[in-house]
Amino acid sequence: MANERTVEQRLNDLEHALRTAIVFNLNAAAVLGRRLSYGNEPIAQAIAQDLRDLKNQSFENIDKALHDHYVDSLTLSITGRA
Repeated sequence: MANERTVEQRLNDLEHALRTAIVFNLNAAAVLGRRLSYGNEPIAQAIAQDLRDLKNQSFENIDKALHDHYVDSLTLSITGRA
């Protein structure tokens, strides 16, 4: 049965898809944030503050440190500073 895949192969596929989704979402959000705030520092700072506020919220069943790292990366990509 050439169509059967091992659990490890399926897990690798899921991990690859998850990494791809994360990178895509960060890049898409960064592009949107930069476009929305281009030439408008108050808008950029408002977006950055809203993102920083996410770090103060509590979420269940996630890696909080990784979440906060994504928030910092997105803030940096929009404003040029964390």
